[in-house]
Amino acid sequence: MKTKEKTLITNETPCLSNCSDSSKVTYCVISSSLTIDGEQVTTYGIGAVKDDIIIDTAPDISVDFDKVKSLCILCNENDLDPIHLHDVAQDAVAE
Repeated sequence: MKTKEKTLITNETPCLSNCSDSSKVTYCVISSSLTIDGEQVTTYGIGAVKDDIIIDTAPDISVDFDKVKSLCILCNENDLDPIHLHDVAQDAVAE
């Protein structure tokens, strides 16, 4: 049996705390908990947040939190347009 649950991680990533413009899109790490045949697996992805609302997600990029956190910070530093979020996520998975 396979189940899935998503959670926005705000206390472990600096993505939200550095956003001074509430109308700006900010990228944060999200986690997904998957249970496959009784074994729990956590994967990480990126959530695009605007005005405290998640407007898009790119889930399940990696099981490596630090890799996704670095990607999230890079998206914020470069003011990534949300339309490119899924392309960035696909490139990260392909690496």
